[in-house]
Amino acid sequence: TGCVASGGSWQAEELLEASRVPILIWEVHYAACRQVADIISVIMQVFAFTLFSSMADFGDLRKRMLAAFTYLGAASMFLHVFGISADRYWLNTLLITASSFAFSFASVFYNSYLPLLVDVKVHSEVGEPSSRASRRDSTRAWEEASAEISARGLVWGYVAQIIFVLLACAWLYETSGAWTTYIAFTVTCALWALGMAYAALLQLRGVAGKELAIEDGFVAVSVRRLLSTLQALRKDLTQMRIFLLSWCVHSDGAATVGAAATTFAAKELNMPAFVIMGALLELSLMAVLGAKFSAWLIKRHRTRPKTIVLLTIGMMAIPPAWGVLALNTWAEFFITAGIYGFAFGGYSTVNRSLFAGCIPRGREAEFYGFYEVTNRGTAWAGPLLIAWISTSSGSYRAAFGSVVVFFVMGAGILTFFDAALAQQERERMQDASVPVVVKDEQLTPMHGCELGCAPIGVTRDVFE
Repeated sequence: TGCVASGGSWQAEELLEASRVPILIWEVHYAACRQVADIISVIMQVFAFTLFSSMADFGDLRKRMLAAFTYLGAASMFLHVFGISADRYWLNTLLITASSFAFSFASVFYNSYLPLLVDVKVHSEVGEPSSRASRRDSTRAWEEASAEISARGLVWGYVAQIIFVLLACAWLYETSGAWTTYIAFTVTCALWALGMAYAALLQLRGVAGKELAIEDGFVAVSVRRLLSTLQALRKDLTQMRIFLLSWCVHSDGAATVGAAATTFAAKELNMPAFVIMGALLELSLMAVLGAKFSAWLIKRHRTRPKTIVLLTIGMMAIPPAWGVLALNTWAEFFITAGIYGFAFGGYSTVNRSLFAGCIPRGREAEFYGFYEVTNRGTAWAGPLLIAWISTSSGSYRAAFGSVVVFFVMGAGILTFFDAALAQQERERMQDASVPVVVKDEQLTPMHGCELGCAPIGVTRDVFE
């Protein structure tokens, strides 16, 4: 939603509709500038997430890096007001790259607060487990709190997305799509991001980890941590390795369906843009319900998080499968959009909280960096499969249906994941490492979550 105006300069799209423009060492069609920016951003993300996300686990860098990259993303959006002329397409491409990279990197540090918030909440409510029974209770309490906190941030993000989509529709309708409207809306989005981030960071207290020795240097420590983490994933954290491999596959399917569905609606069903936007609004509303419902299932019915993930993966496979068998009317499209949105809300909530239980304490940002790398590093596979099948077969319907393979493979791999074993591996790794020193800036239960995580969740999901 926040990138309504970030697809390029608004007047330039007409002027350069059939033009090829230079970007770096290539010449590309003007309309492809956005895709070039996305590709560059993903490459930067994979490199940065892998090497430098671990730095947030030292000292008070977690909060400082969260603030820095959130502000950088908002500033990059604001600067789009200077890219309204046709010859400044390069500026928009640069700013799209910067804002996408900054908000994605900020999401790593945002996610890394989840295990810390859950630990403090569970410790205050349950205390330290003293027996096997109390240990089981503590594990259940951890799963419930993790799903609850994860769902809250996601819900706030989708609520803000709904508000901004409705605002954009009304704004564009009243002004007949004038280019000045895009400028005003972009500035509004940037100010929203800055305001929400500032309010959240005022409330969110820092959690300090081990101090980073100055003589070590960022790069040297990053490389050593990366090598250590890769070794741990190979030898000690086998369950996390299974989870990440599964996540790498089915998250690509989830992202591909979301992007390909709009093309399917326009190409196969001849749906106009405003009707497709209505389906996106429905999807967002259903995602809110799905996130809350998944957290409720874990808390009230003690449903295992892995079970919920497998169920939501199956539900997300319905739209592409239906696309092959039927899906010939607008009504059917709205039904599948609702199913997908409901499933995606629970899917996003529980995946994030399930992974949090695998992470050794004191290395949250580092491992959430790997979580994002496996999510984005293979994001090309789904679009590539669709492009290949649609080109070779001439049928976009068949290409859309092919995405089912990602859900089948991802769910199959996930069946080998054992959350209890993952927790044991995490604890063994924690016992073998140096304890993390937490200063007196420790988070208070739910304080940072309600007043801090929610607005940051809005910022992250609105501008992602």
